[in-house]
Amino acid sequence: MRQSASTRVSLRCVPRLALALALTGALVLAVACDPGENVTYKNDTDVAISVFQGNDLEAELSPGEQRTFTFIVYQGARTFSAKDEAGNVIFREEYTWDDLKRLRWQITIRAK
Repeated sequence: MRQSASTRVSLRCVPRLALALALTGALVLAVACDPGENVTYKNDTDVAISVFQGNDLEAELSPGEQRTFTFIVYQGARTFSAKDEAGNVIFREEYTWDDLKRLRWQITIRAK
């Protein structure tokens, strides 16, 4: 049985179409899944604290409490701080993404 010209053209396009669909799927997954990590703030003090990333309040933690958040990969350094109930800064550090990795994704706030 002899194939028609249109069938031969269609069959030749199948591998290209499959490759194009695979590449498109991989691109969609790469864009949709921003790399990130779960980072835990741990209050290792005997007072309630407010934890900040830059000027943004991230969490309010009771003594001994810890809370985990998902961070998206960032460039450069970010400032993390904590204030006690009176508003006194009791912790302030700058961390790069590599610093957080080295800390095993945990920021422990201790009394000075």
